[in-house]
Amino acid sequence: MYPKVSLERLPIGVLCTIFRSVGTKHLRQTLLVCKWWYNLAEPIAFEDLGLHADALITASEEAHQRFQNNVRRLSLELHGFKDELAKNSKIISTDKAITARQWSKTLADNLDKLGALSRHSARLKSFAFMASE
Repeated sequence: MYPKVSLERLPIGVLCTIFRSVGTKHLRQTLLVCKWWYNLAEPIAFEDLGLHADALITASEEAHQRFQNNVRRLSLELHGFKDELAKNSKIISTDKAITARQWSKTLADNLDKLGALSRHSARLKSFAFMASE
């Protein structure tokens, strides 16, 4: 029988390999295990990132920093305003529905921010963009 080994005693490279094999989507779901786990797993959890228009529009400054520091592979999928409304997008509140003009302006502003962040990201290696009307 093998002796029990605490995760904290494993070499960081081994833990990173394990985290990458779990997949970024599942790893993001485990970030709140503890502070040690979060500090180690967070950069890996955001290496592969897929965004839709509503996620891009509602992204915080903290999310922009996380993108710039961690993302290696980004995929961005944009659909027209009507498609976003049909999906009951998070950007639409029950109090005040966003207009197509507001949605387009906010999306354009955030695409500009994303472009600037991409140019300054040392880790970004690939970017996929899909759009439909």
